[in-house]
Amino acid sequence: MDHHPPIWLLLITPIIVILAIPISYYLFIKNEKILKNFIEKNKLLYNFLLKKWYFDELYNFIFVEPIKKIGLFFWRKGDIGKHR
Repeated sequence: MDHHPPIWLLLITPIIVILAIPISYYLFIKNEKILKNFIEKNKLLYNFLLKKWYFDELYNFIFVEPIKKIGLFFWRKGDIGKHR
């Protein structure tokens, strides 16, 4: 049995894109006041989404900083320690 996505799913994607283009043009180019007012009224949500849900900061805190500290530890104990 073949499994295919439903036809409505195949049709809705280009329809959404076709509708989004003129709406985006109107909001971002023609009438910026609407978007600016929306941003002012929803400042917390706007900043949260603008910061990409803070994934970069979280990733940096969980992975990057600990790995840098481990690397610095091994560098001090291995590379610098050998030269003394």
